Amino acid sequence: MSEEYKSYCGIDVGSENVRCIIARPPEKPGELPHILGVGKAKSFGVRRGVVIDPASVAQSVDEALAEAEKVAGVSIESATFSVNGLGIETYKSSGVAAINHEGPISEDDVEKALSAASLVQLPNNSRLLEVLPVSYSVDGQDEIQDPTGMVGSRVEANVVAISAPESSLRAIEKVADIANVAIGGLQPSVRMGAEAILSREEREIGVLYIDLGGQTTSLAVFEECKLRKIVEVAVGSSSVTNDLAIGLKIEIGLAEKIKKVYSELMSSLEKTIKFEWEDESLEFKVSDINLIVEARLEDIFRRLLKKLKKSGQSPRLPGGVILSGEGALIDELDKISRSILKLPSKLAKLEGYKTSTGEVLDLGWSSAIGLVLFDDRSFSDLKKTPKRGPSNVFEQFRTFLFRSKK
Repeated sequence: MSEEYKSYCGIDVGSENVRCIIARPPEKPGELPHILGVGKAKSFGVRRGVVIDPASVAQSVDEALAEAEKVAGVSIESATFSVNGLGIETYKSSGVAAINHEGPISEDDVEKALSAASLVQLPNNSRLLEVLPVSYSVDGQDEIQDPTGMVGSRVEANVVAISAPESSLRAIEKVADIANVAIGGLQPSVRMGAEAILSREEREIGVLYIDLGGQTTSLAVFEECKLRKIVEVAVGSSSVTNDLAIGLKIEIGLAEKIKKVYSELMSSLEKTIKFEWEDESLEFKVSDINLIVEARLEDIFRRLLKKLKKSGQSPRLPGGVILSGEGALIDELDKISRSILKLPSKLAKLEGYKTSTGEVLDLGWSSAIGLVLFDDRSFSDLKKTPKRGPSNVFEQFRTFLFRSKK
């Protein structure tokens, strides 16, 4: 392989963790990309998916990216970042272009229709992220996927537009600026997770993709291979931890430990469980733990269902529910989803994705993988060179202090 090759990077900024993946395109069509390096850092300065302290988040990005660069042996200049949190909206829109020339419909005609469809009336302080074509109409003939080459006097584009709060996007841009990483693209985390997880067949028949994150839970609806709707609620797996801490009257650290072994508890025949914590031996009823966990998970799915119905989107899809994200590993999540949403539900499978050291990536990496799968806009030209220049946040802060003393 040459010393210089094309590769790309995705950075998923979550409420609990920042995850970074550096990969290069597959050598053959149909193959998965080759993951060169991954990095993970505890996320500070993010609340319910939204960046509230860019400097702290930049420090986490710098740490995760440095780890990935070290393993990959490359230096990153740009990356595609995820966008999380409440305020991500999807809208149906349409635009028309008149065909004022002889001959078939051209790509320019289609672009004009798409441009017209892009003129979406957004809420104040929101920014349009992307416009996704759903279908086209030519002189009243509907459900056309590609009108180029057809003959007609009028082409209409039907699209789904995605927007996000301007403040959220500027905060991510500030993070990237501090971390000295150019932004190659901004994409909703839940959409990118679906990019990595869902098969073409699942997208075609219609499916609900749910990403249970730390402080938020997101849902994306796909029908006929097209994204139709995104909804988010401000509760996630950390709410389960908080409920356990309150309900069992224990410290948050022990509550997190109990949540992580919840699956083992459910498969055990024991009625009580003991934990050693700070020189104490504490005993809890398994039934009490189960009651607390199930109550919160049921609440999350009810909130999603309520918000989805309010948006006008039907949840009744043949493909059912695919569950992903860090919180999806909680035992019996599929059963609770099936009970509340009244749809077949199953845990997502992230198959075939391994690091260069052979480590198999779990569902928490779904969105980061989707970011590097996204498209050419996330590609960067990388060289097998040492690390980046001095973009470390601590070094920037130290420079600031020295300047202040002069």
